[in-house]
Amino acid sequence: MPEAERAVPQEIVADICMEAPRRFADMGEDIAATIDYDAAARHLTALAQAEPTVLLETLAHKLAAACCRDCGAVHAQVELHKFILPQTQSVSVKANI
Repeated sequence: MPEAERAVPQEIVADICMEAPRRFADMGEDIAATIDYDAAARHLTALAQAEPTVLLETLAHKLAAACCRDCGAVHAQVELHKFILPQTQSVSVKANI
């Protein structure tokens, strides 16, 4: 990312898919058996804000790893969308852990 682009905070939208540690059929309606998505969203937002990165790819990998390491996911896919190019809705990168 060019220095001028990093001078101001960037708007990034994340699509995050996490695989819970148990099969859905085995969860019943036990909320404790799944991932706390609110806590995960807050954690990932704080992580992204606390540790600035130059590359969108680095941030996507860092967030996917945090989903598994910190949020209880078995696997995670993080796709980050950035709104910088004219005549495009967004550009994106995807990381899978």
